[in-house]
Amino acid sequence: MIRALIFDFDGLILDTETPALESWRSIYAEYGHDLALELWQDTLGRGPGQGFDVVEHLAELAGKPMDREELLALRAARKQALCEELTV
Repeated sequence: MIRALIFDFDGLILDTETPALESWRSIYAEYGHDLALELWQDTLGRGPGQGFDVVEHLAELAGKPMDREELLALRAARKQALCEELTV
């Protein structure tokens, strides 16, 4: 007998990976850099702190430390705005 059912709609109903990538790319562009798809692919299917560190990479490219929390909040807001434009 089935006692539980888990639904994982992230990426199935809406393509949330494209807004995730594009939100980071817009931030990188503000610092004059691009986020290559090949680097981004290392984050897919991994939890926070695993795989490619987007913030650390941007800090290295920019040659200065970055406020991780500030960047993550900015990225979350941009991703949310992009996701709200999606249709099912």
